[in-house]
Amino acid sequence: MVNFIGTNNNAIYLKVLNELLNNPVSKFDIGDVSHEIIGFNTWFYATGTIDGISKTYAENEINWYMSQDNNIKGHKGIETNTVWNNCASDEGYVNSNYGWCVLSKENGNQLEHVLEHFKSNHKTRQSIMVYTRPSIHTEAFDNIHAKYDMTCTCYVDYLIRDNKLYSLVHMRSNDVWYGLRYDLIWQQRMLNEVYTRLASEPNFENLVLGGIKWHADSLHLYEKSIPSVIQYISDQSIRK
Repeated sequence: MVNFIGTNNNAIYLKVLNELLNNPVSKFDIGDVSHEIIGFNTWFYATGTIDGISKTYAENEINWYMSQDNNIKGHKGIETNTVWNNCASDEGYVNSNYGWCVLSKENGNQLEHVLEHFKSNHKTRQSIMVYTRPSIHTEAFDNIHAKYDMTCTCYVDYLIRDNKLYSLVHMRSNDVWYGLRYDLIWQQRMLNEVYTRLASEPNFENLVLGGIKWHADSLHLYEKSIPSVIQYISDQSIRK
């Protein structure tokens, strides 16, 4: 496994953006996607946010996730967010509260199962958190669970190798500009949660954080975001 100890996710993200921009342009009938990489993979560090995010929104999103509430109403910065409103049913329900997906009893106490698998066997390959479900094919569009919300994260696999705890994130769909940077914050939060919980247990005294392997079946950039991405790359180059 790769030994990823550090915080410079900006450098990694810049490489991702440049690779996506330099890919051949492909047009789609839905969503105005202009650039796409199929089966994208990279590594990120377990700590260190990417420049350019709204820290206020990131905090609001984490707070909402931790509430495990699948309704956006009453949640600061979420109930007024255009993207979440487009996803939500008339009553305000969505499927992609990631805290509900992996922390709630209703969806299987997945964090607790991850921890128990590790306690039973450090080398287990069964410590996974599943974010989506078969019923998503109808619940994404039924205007009860959501108006348009097919969960983007499929599952996350956690592995311990050579006393390093790794997170392997598998996304079916990932918007590189509006999605990836905030998704990374959540996955860092969950990796650190698993690490903190395990580190307090006997036989895990030497455990350290590894990296986050990021896989997206479709990593894409919307046409409307291209000017922002180009400006971001230019600004990062000036800062060097």
